Amino acid sequence: MKCGDGGSIVAPVGGNMAALANSCASVESIGMLNVMRRAANTWVLKLVLVFIALSFVVWGVGDYVTKEGQEPVAEGGKWTIGPREFAMAYDNEFNQLKQRFGNALDKKTAEALGLKQRVLAVLINRQVLNEATRRLQMDISPATLQNQLAGNPAFLRGDRFDNERYKLWLRSQHLTPRDYEAMLAEEIRSGQLYRTIGSVVAVPDLLVQDLYRLENEKRVVEMLKLKSKALESEIEVTDTLLEEFLRTHAERFMRLAQVKLEYVVLDGSVVRDAVRINPEEIKEYYEENSAEFRHEERRKVSHVLAQVNKPGEEAQALQRIEQARARIQKGEPFAEVARQMSDDVSKEQGGALGEFGRDTIDPALEGAAFSLTEGAVSEPIKSEYGYHLLQVTGITAAEGKTLEQASEEIKHRLSEKKQQELVYERANQLEEKVAAAGSLQAVAEAMQLRYRQTGLFSREDAKNEEIEREDKFLDAAFATPAGEMSAVVEVKEGQFAVLKVLERQEPVLKSLQEARPAVTSLFKNEQAHQKGTELMQKAIALLREGKSWQEAAQLHPALRLEVSEPFLRSGGKGGPAPAVRMAAFRLSMGNPLHGEVLEGLEELVAIRLQKIQEADDKAMQEALPTLRTTLENSLGQEQIVAFMNGLRQEAKIKVHNKMLERF
Repeated sequence: MKCGDGGSIVAPVGGNMAALANSCASVESIGMLNVMRRAANTWVLKLVLVFIALSFVVWGVGDYVTKEGQEPVAEGGKWTIGPREFAMAYDNEFNQLKQRFGNALDKKTAEALGLKQRVLAVLINRQVLNEATRRLQMDISPATLQNQLAGNPAFLRGDRFDNERYKLWLRSQHLTPRDYEAMLAEEIRSGQLYRTIGSVVAVPDLLVQDLYRLENEKRVVEMLKLKSKALESEIEVTDTLLEEFLRTHAERFMRLAQVKLEYVVLDGSVVRDAVRINPEEIKEYYEENSAEFRHEERRKVSHVLAQVNKPGEEAQALQRIEQARARIQKGEPFAEVARQMSDDVSKEQGGALGEFGRDTIDPALEGAAFSLTEGAVSEPIKSEYGYHLLQVTGITAAEGKTLEQASEEIKHRLSEKKQQELVYERANQLEEKVAAAGSLQAVAEAMQLRYRQTGLFSREDAKNEEIEREDKFLDAAFATPAGEMSAVVEVKEGQFAVLKVLERQEPVLKSLQEARPAVTSLFKNEQAHQKGTELMQKAIALLREGKSWQEAAQLHPALRLEVSEPFLRSGGKGGPAPAVRMAAFRLSMGNPLHGEVLEGLEELVAIRLQKIQEADDKAMQEALPTLRTTLENSLGQEQIVAFMNGLRQEAKIKVHNKMLERF
């Protein structure tokens, strides 16, 4: 399991499993529950299915943070999804997408892509799955849990489990080991349930063979083709016809709204010279953020753990840890004793936990870890997990940048911060001065801001100034009435603008003189297409009457005959256009002529089926195992979709859209 991976629950793959879907969706069936419970407890898990990974990215912030009395974003059955849980899940997914696609992705774009709805669907699916596993009373053994932890690539250093990586990851997620391991168990149970529901009984040979024949049958067609563009020279064009075409297609020939602006810009360049950083500030920053510039002493630590799982086991655990210590004192290697006696997953690496700094190891163990000499073994130490023996196997001395070495970097950071603070401070002043002066040019001179006046432009016109390409700037420009000023607009972080619309021209229909080339081209194109369609319909009528293809082709010099190469239903390189291919596989040798004109690639086509090539039986026998696996996976996913739909319907989910709109 990779706890940062994203994904979605599953994508529907079809609907021809209705009867099985209904039985899968009925989680009330006692027989079904018992079958799933037995199957879940016998499988050795590998990786939980990818399509539920995102459901658990937000663990640790879900059911535990929803406050009583707070209206949820969604609810169903005995569960709710609170605003904070949704917000953290949404931010997590948004930040992952932003890292993948860069800073060009903003919340507005994410909303247009349906990110809110996708995250909510994942959270709902997680809740209904958890409810189902609880009702099934599915249990996870400690060994299964340990194997999952030990096999997680995020926690490995090389090919060994690294406890330091594990602890640092837990800290970054604000989780305790107990909380995370409980959540991981919940994820494993959901994965087991998915695997159970997705299992398919053996697919009959006949069904697999039929599918292979369907996918690998090839067809050959005779085609009568016409490029309608070849008819454009025959189209009569007059001003009267063009004027009428312009009126009836007005939406295609509108002149976009245009504005002429004056505006002022406030950003970091305006205040840069006013920023001063003194040595005392640099020193203070260095001391307050010393961890960034200094690497504290680090220790490599191994341990033996005698785990305490419930009250009353302390004495037995302490006795075992004393026995381990005695063996070490007699000369047995610490790593060998750990392999044989430790209850922790690190025993496979001889008890090695990795390298730690202070505050990154369990507080109960930190004192011993940083007081022992290299190679020394501690006294028994009690923690919330049980009793430990520690051995320090390596020490890395503290190191880092001096104040002098870090000064330039700190100065740059402080300068950026001060610039931003000054920009926001002056943004408030800008609003007041604009209201008082009423003249942007006067405000620009008084505050030493950049001032610019534009010509008329539309949203789509090329623009020289970067700020004029920003959406928030353009939104303000085209929403502000002529003669009025906008409010102060934060175009992007640390950049503000105020603009005035000096002139505004609303969208109007272009005149024929202005739009003649575009109107003429589109008119001829549409008329030629209509004429070509009528010509092809006449050709098909001749073929129905029993005329030959050569006779039909004589209707117009632009008509030409072709015979296709054999092609598959799925197409392929060099095959006919999709419309032609789909029509060809609806024909039979008893009824070979397609009765309608087809749209090809920039051409009109009439077709007649000439030949059917059956799939090769020898090749089919070789392909059957792979095809069977693909078909079983597809049917299994259909069952999963049906099961999830059943759970969601049973939960009677209610989404509070007003809450969702707040995000």
